[in-house]
Amino acid sequence: MDCLLVRIKFNGMFFHHVKLSLRNLIRRWLISGINILGLGFGISCTIVIFLFVQHELSYNRYHENAGTIYRIVNKYSIRDEGLNYSPYQPDELPEGLKQDLPFVEKATSFRRTSIWVSHVSRKYQLNVGFVNPDFLEIFTLVPLAGNLETALEKPQSVILCRNEADMIFPGMAGNYEEMIGQAVEFPQQQPNQFMVTAVIDDQPAN
Repeated sequence: MDCLLVRIKFNGMFFHHVKLSLRNLIRRWLISGINILGLGFGISCTIVIFLFVQHELSYNRYHENAGTIYRIVNKYSIRDEGLNYSPYQPDELPEGLKQDLPFVEKATSFRRTSIWVSHVSRKYQLNVGFVNPDFLEIFTLVPLAGNLETALEKPQSVILCRNEADMIFPGMAGNYEEMIGQAVEFPQQQPNQFMVTAVIDDQPAN
């Protein structure tokens, strides 16, 4: 019986405090509204900051070797402009790094540009990255068709992401094995045909 009486008393006190809180909210509606808006704004800011930090810390973390991948940046100065930084390196640098620095296992260059490519008289503007074969071993890519171990062994080979593959070959959308061996024309002097050797899944947004 004692336990039952204590429970009833506790429930009664709880509802009593709820009633008092509601009365204060109604009686002091302006101050209560400001407090509630301030609390909601503070919680919202906290959530936004948390999501921003989480997004920044997750940048490129989906690569299996993320902890051992480094980017080389050039630092140079121009008169009246101060220090400048550039990610572009000489094409010979990757091989030189592997020869001169024994702790460098793999090295690749990466040059990105926007160009028009064509297939069967249709043109598409794509963001294209020019790399060497080590790129496929440094970064984690999910193959949908083709062999990534040999995809860039021959010159003028091209690897397409899922989105670009479906856009260039709409009649084969989803059938990525059929795209292997197809030719895509680049805007350059002959020979300008690049052979599709692999199709990979689209990369995460971050």
